[in-house]
Amino acid sequence: MRLRFWFRNGLQTVAAILGASVLYGLLMGIQLDGSELADVLGLMPIYLTLFGAIMLLAMMLAIYKFSLGLSISLGSTRREAFVGLQVFRLLPTLVTVGLTALLTLIPGVESFWGPAVVVPAALGLFLATGAFGSLLGMVYLRFGKLGTVLSVILFILIGINGGALTVMAIQANRFSLPISAAWIPWTILAAGALIYGLMMLLESNVVRKYQVRM
Repeated sequence: MRLRFWFRNGLQTVAAILGASVLYGLLMGIQLDGSELADVLGLMPIYLTLFGAIMLLAMMLAIYKFSLGLSISLGSTRREAFVGLQVFRLLPTLVTVGLTALLTLIPGVESFWGPAVVVPAALGLFLATGAFGSLLGMVYLRFGKLGTVLSVILFILIGINGGALTVMAIQANRFSLPISAAWIPWTILAAGALIYGLMMLLESNVVRKYQVRM
């Protein structure tokens, strides 16, 4: 099965995520003194997760626009292309989530969240954003640029409203938050896994019927 193409693209995405996160962390560190540098290191898991999730979403759209047709035209079967898409999404997801977990364990650095929170929350976020990126790619294949732009606007509105509702829920529950918040990262993971599973069903059908445009 010709998966080297997808592994290579996945590793390039990992490198881009790490580069952007480290660069942002360095820029933040330059502005702070030594006593505050530990705070930047403590926030690096969050930077890595957010940069990674956003970049994975954008890269999935690019993969559908350029790489899917290229892989099939170079001889991959549609089944191989479908498996390759999973490799491309899951490789950056697992590597980045693993690195965020390691960052929370650096001696002498107090992370904003521990691995028990970071790992399920980051994994769920990556699964969801990777799935949304694939959905944008499929919308592009079906409706072109206009459909993609409208979908992006819709996702932004959903994200803003979802974030506002989350903040309201946390504020309403702020007095019991230390006890009850343990379910939040696992809920994010469950939601991300569900979104990813539904997207795979749709993606399987789209890739199976995909026709390379000459």
